[in-house]
Amino acid sequence: HKNVSAVVLYFNDVKIGETIKSLQNQTIKPKEIIIVDDFSTKSINENLVNPNCRVIRNTRNMGRGFSRNLAIKECRSEFVVFCDSSNSLCANFIEKALISFENTELSAIFGRIIGNEHHTGACFKWRERNLFLETDPNANVPYEVFSLSTYGVMIRRSHVLEVGNFNSQLRQYEDHALGNKLIKRGYQIFFDPNLFCISNRLDNIFQ
Repeated sequence: HKNVSAVVLYFNDVKIGETIKSLQNQTIKPKEIIIVDDFSTKSINENLVNPNCRVIRNTRNMGRGFSRNLAIKECRSEFVVFCDSSNSLCANFIEKALISFENTELSAIFGRIIGNEHHTGACFKWRERNLFLETDPNANVPYEVFSLSTYGVMIRRSHVLEVGNFNSQLRQYEDHALGNKLIKRGYQIFFDPNLFCISNRLDNIFQ
């Protein structure tokens, strides 16, 4: 159950320190943390890179599909946690997610995304009301869904490789495309309302 790798996709996000901290503080810690730098112009703080954390830098900007595909190949664990560099995972994300993988047909499980309690303003409220939606907001146990989101997710690596990995040609919607392949193969994807990640982004109205 401790056979877990963590992956962070990085592109000029100043909040990545919060992401790494949330991974290092998990109740079950990942075996390794891999940062895939998609040719950022802002270099990663060297203080983030410790013996348990390594950085892979793309030689040019390749997009999310390529970066996730590369990360899956590089990971040394069967279970892989992806967390966007603008998010932080709840402290027991890995511990709780692993429980559902006793179901051998489960390929992935993700949870809620919530706003940072220190953020205020109209843009923040709009994002939380319109973008942070749940399929079944009244549920309190994991349930099957038919789409995959990777802002904070645990994935079974062997299933991902079996269906051909993330599409490296897709710069976006690579998670939905992978989800479709997994479901078509007969595997399951769960949403767990007890799992959550915190969005650390501060968008303006145009974003």
